[in-house]
Amino acid sequence: MGVDMSNSGILISACMMVKNEEKNLERCLNSVKLLADEIVIVDTGSTDNTIEIAKKFNARIYEHPWANDFSLHRNQSISYAKGKWILIIDADEELCFVNKAPIKNIKRFFKECKYNAAALVVKDIQKELNVLQFNSTRFFKKNRVRYEGIVHNQPKIEGQALFCPMLEIKHYGYDLTPEQKEAKFKRTSTLLLKQVETGEVHEGLPYFYLCQLYANNDCHEEAIKWGEKYLTCKEEANSHFNQSLYFTMIKQLMKIGDKKRCKEWLNIGLEDLPGDLDLAMAALEYGVWVQDEELALNAAKDFCSIFGQWQNNPALKKNRFVYTMRPEALTFAMFHLCSIQMQQGAKHLQILIQLLSKTSAPYKEGMLRELEAQMAKTIFPIKFKAIQPVPVANDLKEDSTAVFTTRSLQ
Repeated sequence: MGVDMSNSGILISACMMVKNEEKNLERCLNSVKLLADEIVIVDTGSTDNTIEIAKKFNARIYEHPWANDFSLHRNQSISYAKGKWILIIDADEELCFVNKAPIKNIKRFFKECKYNAAALVVKDIQKELNVLQFNSTRFFKKNRVRYEGIVHNQPKIEGQALFCPMLEIKHYGYDLTPEQKEAKFKRTSTLLLKQVETGEVHEGLPYFYLCQLYANNDCHEEAIKWGEKYLTCKEEANSHFNQSLYFTMIKQLMKIGDKKRCKEWLNIGLEDLPGDLDLAMAALEYGVWVQDEELALNAAKDFCSIFGQWQNNPALKKNRFVYTMRPEALTFAMFHLCSIQMQQGAKHLQILIQLLSKTSAPYKEGMLRELEAQMAKTIFPIKFKAIQPVPVANDLKEDSTAVFTTRSLQ
């Protein structure tokens, strides 16, 4: 493990809670061993080789029986840490250095950081694809954080977190076999439903995670039920309301073919969250679905623009789940942007040819030369043959379709 020689004491403690993680743990510990000055592990009853693997990395290991409370064990691991900074990471995750950032630069970042916490990008990897990402606060100054919630535990800190662009985490926890996925679903849903039954639903967060859980398991109607329940908690949650809900709900409603409610949720999301990448994609998919060309075109433009902004400044994503920050989604948007514009261009070119057939020969020939020159600058150069006079269509009038922006859907 890396040792911070320029600073008295330990700078970074990697804190974990584990149980039967022999398949994941070595990858995780290999990823943190150079940055962390110590590794602290709370084991909650492993019966495989988890503890033996942890010992190979000189981790300090503390054994506590599993108490059906993630926050309890998370806080236990933090309590044993000696570092000035705590790194929270799970066994099914991997710490990655963005653009091979030097460790000395990362340590300088934390030595000089005036905030109590720091966030980084977490990418959820399934079948080697990044299916979603979000900003997550994972570094905390010692004695400045406490976790709450028996499942999907949340850190409670004072003030804001500084974004660290030099690190990211890859999460493999949902890259599961069907049997593993079913077991995880049962475990998580049982804990969440227990919170609902006992009234532990402050700000409605269990409703949100039940919506996500059922959506991930293709239980669309059940996901929609919990999503609608969570929306009723928006005023109570206030700034803590998880706006990732909108995209999840829109996708679920698309899957059951409910265009009316899908449009309603799209409007709700766009009003509350203008300029969101996922909602621009949702508007594009909805536009393609209902064959609204202008809606799809403008949503595709919005998506490509927002994608570039977020790529250049990851902090713009804030702490929402982001499902479409990946090259496949950008390619999808660009495909429809090109496809629609080419169709519109072809239609307008046909109209232009009809109009030119009614003009004088010198004007027509000059215009065609200029048009050829313009087309030669593109990847679609065109040569025009002589145009024969044809009747101009009576319905050649200005397109009256309203321009759509992804701020609202009319």
